Amino acid sequence: MPERAWPEVLRLYCPAAWRMLTEAGISFEQWSSGRCEAVLCSRVGATANTELGGYAVFVVMDVPAVVAEVVGTLGAIPTFS
Repeated sequence: MPERAWPEVLRLYCPAAWRMLTEAGISFEQWSSGRCEAVLCSRVGATANTELGGYAVFVVMDVPAVVAEVVGTLGAIPTFS
């Protein structure tokens, strides 16, 4: 499927996920490139995947699991000053 078709797929076949994006003021391009809050990105992806019949079409990140892995590896969340 051509890349240019994905925003239309999301809009037409994933109305709840599309609504989440529009209510947050996030474009499809921002969302698909990860330029939005991580929890929102994951919720939209999970919702879209559910609306598409449970297929893992869009990336979903388990934010708490990632935080736990970083803390487990580094001992804390790094801060940069």
